[in-house]
Amino acid sequence: VDDRLERRKWLITDTAGQNSEVDGEGVVGQFPDFSKGTVFEYASCCPMRERVGEMRGEFLMRDLRTGSAFPVRCPTIYLDAFPPSSRF
Repeated sequence: VDDRLERRKWLITDTAGQNSEVDGEGVVGQFPDFSKGTVFEYASCCPMRERVGEMRGEFLMRDLRTGSAFPVRCPTIYLDAFPPSSRF
């Protein structure tokens, strides 16, 4: 194991220009560890007043060999929420 995901921070902006921020430990209650080639997937939700928006941010990782922390920036994620009456 080389690195651990410790925190995440997201800025969420909807089409009305309303911003909200998510900043906290881990992701969905987990602190996954990564080595070369590791894949980790998770599903989550975020607060939005409008149906369409975007989120951008970063994960804070810790190098478990040296103890140093470093950010991993994520590209913008475009969000399109399901209407309340829709079902999967």
